[in-house]
Amino acid sequence: MARIPHIQGAAVISVLLMSSCQRPVSTEGVGGTRMRDGAAHAVHSDQLHAIMKGLDAEVGKTWPQEIAEERAADAQRDRRARLQRVAGLARILADSARQIPAAAADASLSEADRTTFLAFARQLGTQAEELRVAAEARTVRQAEVCLERISGTCNACHSQFADLAGPVSLGAARR
Repeated sequence: MARIPHIQGAAVISVLLMSSCQRPVSTEGVGGTRMRDGAAHAVHSDQLHAIMKGLDAEVGKTWPQEIAEERAADAQRDRRARLQRVAGLARILADSARQIPAAAADASLSEADRTTFLAFARQLGTQAEELRVAAEARTVRQAEVCLERISGTCNACHSQFADLAGPVSLGAARR
């Protein structure tokens, strides 16, 4: 069955609907007698049936599915673009996490605190790499899990090392 482009389909639908509205249903029966209301409705129903049959012939039975497929394709492209941006940001975060130890090299920390602080930095780097991999693989649920873990690591580090790390800002833009 030949399919028509959606713009042409909309034009055909408009013309058919306007033509059905412009021709009032005659209530005059055979020999000039007046039809009962039910008979007039039957004539109108026949006109509607003919219009719907014409619509079906013009747009085909798959037309609503085609629209749904286009929307799904648009959503898929948008999801892919967002995941690419997430992967890029995760790469930057991993690089930044690798620079945290050098930035805190002169900080006044006990050996135990320094060990914990550096472990947080390594953990953040690892989690950022996991997020990058998940985003590049387009596994949305895994990327969400990675983001939750990153948030937990950031909150834990900033809570324990508030003087060194400062206030946590992860997720502040979303609130």
